[in-house]
Amino acid sequence: VCGGGARMLSLWHLASLVPVSVMPTIGEIQDVSFSDGQIISVGSEPHIVHWKTNGSLLSRVCTSSPSLFTVHSNPRNKILIAGGSSPYVDVFFDSRCKTFSFLFE
Repeated sequence: VCGGGARMLSLWHLASLVPVSVMPTIGEIQDVSFSDGQIISVGSEPHIVHWKTNGSLLSRVCTSSPSLFTVHSNPRNKILIAGGSSPYVDVFFDSRCKTFSFLFE
């Protein structure tokens, strides 16, 4: 997966150097993760975005931050964590709904 300055993600087949899919985003991409056959992206928007590998949008989930810098998933126990420009780190046990947030003061 490659982020672009044109507000998009591209999935590439490395052996042939051909783009497989292009995923348009609302904001600039800051971090990308893979989990359970999905691509998860965060960036300069208040959402965690889940994509299929064919480039189709699965979901856009609201977060506590207006801009996100990092996302991490643990597929073994199905936890997703995201943090950004707010003092909150959001924790998701279900990828469609925030479970709770840690506040760092």
